[in-house]
Amino acid sequence: MRIAVGGVFQETNTFSPLLTKTADFIDGFMYSGKEIIDNLSDKNIEYAGVIKASQDYGFEIIPTFAAFSWPSGKITNDTFNLITNKLLDHIRTIQNYDALILLLHGAISAEGCDDVSGHIVKASREIVGEKPIVVAHDLHANVTKDIVTYSDAVVGYLTYPHTDLFETGYRAAELAYRILKRHLKTEVIACKIPLILPPQTTSTSENPTLNIIRKIKQCVEKYKIYSYFLFFTQPWLDVRDLGGGLVLTVGKNISKAVEICEEILEKLWKYRYVYGEKLNLIPIEEGLAMIKNINGLVVFGDGADAPSAGAPGDNVNILHHLIESNFEGTALMTIYDPEVVRLAFKTGKNNELHTTLGGKIDNVFSNPVEVRGTIIDIRDDFKFNMESKTLRGLTLKAGKTVLMKVKNIYIAITEKRFASWDPAIYSSLGLDPNAAKLIVAKSPLGYKLYYKDKARLMLDIDNKGLSTSNFGILPYKNVQRPIYPLEYYTKYRVDIYY
Repeated sequence: MRIAVGGVFQETNTFSPLLTKTADFIDGFMYSGKEIIDNLSDKNIEYAGVIKASQDYGFEIIPTFAAFSWPSGKITNDTFNLITNKLLDHIRTIQNYDALILLLHGAISAEGCDDVSGHIVKASREIVGEKPIVVAHDLHANVTKDIVTYSDAVVGYLTYPHTDLFETGYRAAELAYRILKRHLKTEVIACKIPLILPPQTTSTSENPTLNIIRKIKQCVEKYKIYSYFLFFTQPWLDVRDLGGGLVLTVGKNISKAVEICEEILEKLWKYRYVYGEKLNLIPIEEGLAMIKNINGLVVFGDGADAPSAGAPGDNVNILHHLIESNFEGTALMTIYDPEVVRLAFKTGKNNELHTTLGGKIDNVFSNPVEVRGTIIDIRDDFKFNMESKTLRGLTLKAGKTVLMKVKNIYIAITEKRFASWDPAIYSSLGLDPNAAKLIVAKSPLGYKLYYKDKARLMLDIDNKGLSTSNFGILPYKNVQRPIYPLEYYTKYRVDIYY
């Protein structure tokens, strides 16, 4: 038995003006053939799960092409053509294989193509014919009709914050093996509702999401469903068919699957107010006042400017308040600003720099802030391995990086964007994140995975930015209306794909 695997991973924030280019995928990774096994088998990533399943079940995997870029704006047309053609060309050239696994984020948009994942699945179907196609998605996928129509099974992350990347790849491979071994005939059913939710309140280890998952699991066990996938979608993806929902991979009983989906989604819809009420965003000034007398580490979650959600990472509103309030204690934060990095390199280590920082990409919600400080460290090609469980072991490339001290604030200013909430960036620059008074983590929820056992207090901050959970301030133009919570009066409806 031989099973091919490949994929493209990028999460698109259509509000970000930073287009995703080929260089962004090069900075992430682009591997072909055996390079995939050599470089990804020891990471907490889907490919590693597929590799392990092949060893456990005794089938051969045929690695094709794998591309990864950090979330950002739309993929440029040239890069879209390059990346998708590389994957599809590799699939065309392989021979004597029995099934295909596609590892795709599920919320990828490019210039001229709102649904890159659906495009890849459909084009792959044209190549492989009747061979089974198993698709694996992020929990924030926007599952579309093409994804459902042209696949034989869909699995996805079951956790948020995401910790089960390896397990998702394993489940995809295990299901592909079962389909082949048992000659299973499968159907994929997806139901979507007009709903986007704030990521801060959708943790899979807390209610109300936990209650919904328990109900899904009961149905899975009772009706012998092959796989389930609850998706909350990427809320900053302004495309027509945006929405959350549920995907089931089943045998012949399509009507029962639709019935289960509708039952679960009615439950999710009734909880929509609860998700909103749970969102507790603290104004910056109030947050600084709250932590004044706290001894120990405090973490501010700046979800409104999260690179992991596709935002630029150059919003400096919190930094402005720290400077203006003469914040007492050590604070750590990151800012994406290649222009200041170049200027700092010219200025040199241990010298003072007076400049304006940030607010150059997100100039809608943030303005540059004037800073005067000392350049503590300069790194020409700064890299570090992620410590937190999401993508643990993956090497992050920050490029030219400057550590600047402004009053008591240590700012890691980077040439490239990445999941900047991971504490390894600070320890790799010689700082002790656990000894700080305050860390500003540009993340809506993932930062809590690492800091929950280390911080005395974690606060989600009410900042304005391109990945804000105050969705009403963002310029949605393409999504089908009404959709909750953009329109509070939105009526419940279900779109069914199979």
